[in-house]
Amino acid sequence: MMDRRITIEDLAKELELSVSTVSRALSGRGYVAAMTRDRILSHANHRGYVPDLNARSLRSGVSREIGLVVSSLEDPFYAQLVTGFEEVARQRGYSVILFLNHGQLDVELQVAHSLIAKGVSGVAITPVESAAVEILAAQNRRVLQLDRIITNTVSAVSGDNMEGGRIATGHLLDRGHERIAFVIDHTKWTTGQARLFGYEQAHKDRSVLLDRTLTIELGESRTEILSGARDLLSKIEDLEVTAVFAANSVVGEIFYSVCLDGGVEIPDELSLLTYDDLTWAGLVRPAVTTIDQNVSQMGSIAARTLIDSIEDGKDFGPNKTVLIPPTLVQRDSVQTRQ
Repeated sequence: MMDRRITIEDLAKELELSVSTVSRALSGRGYVAAMTRDRILSHANHRGYVPDLNARSLRSGVSREIGLVVSSLEDPFYAQLVTGFEEVARQRGYSVILFLNHGQLDVELQVAHSLIAKGVSGVAITPVESAAVEILAAQNRRVLQLDRIITNTVSAVSGDNMEGGRIATGHLLDRGHERIAFVIDHTKWTTGQARLFGYEQAHKDRSVLLDRTLTIELGESRTEILSGARDLLSKIEDLEVTAVFAANSVVGEIFYSVCLDGGVEIPDELSLLTYDDLTWAGLVRPAVTTIDQNVSQMGSIAARTLIDSIEDGKDFGPNKTVLIPPTLVQRDSVQTRQ
């Protein structure tokens, strides 16, 4: 037979303290003398005490589970986002239920209904469309858009993608590149749209003529991206392109490998800058200059924002958007043109 679960009442009896004192020490809420708190925490750890989250939820009327919906875990961007989010949620005493929407509306709607059925108190979501967001909000769930901003009726935490696109393109222009290809898988998400706007704005800021034929969408699948990258590389000289701004990490990684396979020397023959400072960019040689959108921080701030709203019992209010500033990470893949 399994041993009975250790309770706060058991700890209080063993320590000869009141239940309320032990409860305050374990929850971190309310005053407890430092020596007493340390004694309680040490004893609780020794006895293998684990809080009963279900009982806590029943008492407070608030679930200690929150939902997180992202598009994929194949893209390391989402893995970093999940890691930052989960760490803060765990520290705050919440369990995260993770779902993938695979970038498909029908899947996202199924996920929304599943999270409602599970009784989560809030959801952070990288939305495909506004429908799932609206369904969750209508069921009185705290909802936060994460990375993508689909609707202005629900608040969001996102990278400052327009500023990132502007910084990236400005860096290339300032290094003497005026024929810069903006290369992306697609622009159906607000993230890509904003980076494209930043690319255009950087040209305008410096009064450099913008050639819109150099905005190139390769396709959504890795196969399409690979094929499109090869095709673009074959036309680079004819287009007189001297630098490529790869607008996300997947496109950047594939384009880099295509350059290696095609014998194109970076940065001597072609400069490359890619969005997202993922591990591969610093490991390859030459190492790749990137825009770091501080993804783990984005996940952490999203979790903190969502949980604060749940615990305060207040909605974020419409149009509250937190933008995480991006940073330029300079490495060896961009050459200055004379």
